[in-house]
Amino acid sequence: MPSRSKQPVSETKSAVSDHARSRDKVAGVVVLVASTATLIASYLMPLVGEGLDKFLAAPGLTPALLSIFLILLSLVLIARNWSAPLTLGVGAIGETQKRMMIAFAIIVFYIASLYVLPYLVSTFFMMFAFQFVFASRERSVMYVILWCGVYSAAISGALYYVFGEVFYIPLP
Repeated sequence: MPSRSKQPVSETKSAVSDHARSRDKVAGVVVLVASTATLIASYLMPLVGEGLDKFLAAPGLTPALLSIFLILLSLVLIARNWSAPLTLGVGAIGETQKRMMIAFAIIVFYIASLYVLPYLVSTFFMMFAFQFVFASRERSVMYVILWCGVYSAAISGALYYVFGEVFYIPLP
């Protein structure tokens, strides 16, 4: 027979709720800082063209709009969890948290690579990394590498062609 905790159920739920709310508050602050940095970086991107096209065709327009949206959402998340005690204790890291940290690291490396590599090459490597890291392990490694290469090349090439050649949006 399983042993029962001597704490009342309401106290246990409250502790879990406070811990979850604390993590939400920390996540809100992290997203706020990252979004603000992205907004600043998108503002510093060069403007191309004349008149209204100078702003509508700017390569930083979409990142700026998404950053503003994320800033607003992170402020809401922080405000909703303002009264939660801030606990920074590290619990067991689950599979979802590991995948999230890996995805975040891949995106950070992608953004950094855009400063030294062309858009097409950086995007290929980023997509390859995502596909390889999160691929199903039921296939052979050679199959996964081949699939990642073909898929990443096709999607990167399509993105480059559509945005760079069809819509004439300057790519980094």
